Amino acid sequence: QIEPYAYNPGYERENKLFLIETNVYFVETDKLIWSCQSKVYNPSNVKDAVDQTAKAVMKKMKRAGFYK
Repeated sequence: QIEPYAYNPGYERENKLFLIETNVYFVETDKLIWSCQSKVYNPSNVKDAVDQTAKAVMKKMKRAGFYK
């Protein structure tokens, strides 16, 4: 019995990766005070991906003491 070496269900799924970079500057000095990069895989839509990333960044900044 010969087994096929690959299985093709008749469709392909396209994976989407969004890279979101967040930079926060101190306005008075124009110096970068916070920077991070986030990856979002296969979001249902761009708005939700950005909203979820913003919430996660805010939590991280709060834990680091940037605001109360």
